[in-house]
Amino acid sequence: RRALVIPDTLVEKLRQHRALQNRERLLAGDQWTDFDLVFASRKGTPLIGTRQSLLFQRHLEAAGLPKRRFHDMRHSCGTILAAQGVPLVEIQTILGHAEITTTMRYVHSLPESQRQAARQMDQALWGTG
Repeated sequence: RRALVIPDTLVEKLRQHRALQNRERLLAGDQWTDFDLVFASRKGTPLIGTRQSLLFQRHLEAAGLPKRRFHDMRHSCGTILAAQGVPLVEIQTILGHAEITTTMRYVHSLPESQRQAARQMDQALWGTG
């Protein structure tokens, strides 16, 4: 367990999710099994990983996106944060990595970042760009 600082929008989404889950708990009545989970089935039990992966793939397909592993969202998170200029040590903390070298494997180069680096080199070396 660890504390996370999360965006205000996500806090609101989690509150909405909790309200929905409380309604599901009431509807399930005696069939609800409380495992104290943030994300649970309509009866309070743990979600089935293979089912969640299937749903994830369906959402990707509906959005016209290629197949990805659920875990790949961690790589996307690291890459997006880096592209926004978030320091690597902060990304390490957010992703929960003990070693910065692990975090470095989660941050991938983007074509626009490469173009920006080339413009910066242009400016630094020749005062152009």
